[in-house]
Amino acid sequence: MVAAVTSLDGVNVRIDWVAPNSGSLPIEGYLIEILTDDGKTYYQAPTCDEKDPYIISRNFCIVPM
Repeated sequence: MVAAVTSLDGVNVRIDWVAPNSGSLPIEGYLIEILTDDGKTYYQAPTCDEKDPYIISRNFCIVPM
């Protein structure tokens, strides 16, 4: 799996990724977790709905800072 790439997009962070090989099956969602600054805790960004067809088809989401 290729690591996600993050970039600053104004006052937001944009997370981009490459879709994994799904064996010709449709991808139904992505679990997008963000590591907090304590280096131990992950959380799901509410703006990165894992089932959102827009996010699934474009392979990126935007997280407000």
